[in-house]
Amino acid sequence: MKKGLGFSLLIIVFLNFTPIPYFLGLQPVIEIYRYQGLTGNELVEIPAKNKNLDLTQPALKRKFKIQIWKVWKWREYLTHPRWQLEYIE
Repeated sequence: MKKGLGFSLLIIVFLNFTPIPYFLGLQPVIEIYRYQGLTGNELVEIPAKNKNLDLTQPALKRKFKIQIWKVWKWREYLTHPRWQLEYIE
């Protein structure tokens, strides 16, 4: 039981700190994040193309879900401010 848990934890850490998910095709090379602004307009953030938004804008809501089964993104879910924004459909 402890060996299985330790191995699982090792895999999760390995996937979060290496580019392996990109090579395996689990993660797209260019991520696109969509947000809704205060007036209802849609804003797009593409970090790979250096099109970043100021995430401190008032009433900015994200239009993308947290996909908890993607263990390679857990570090980003915990550390990046985009995941702290309120989600709307």
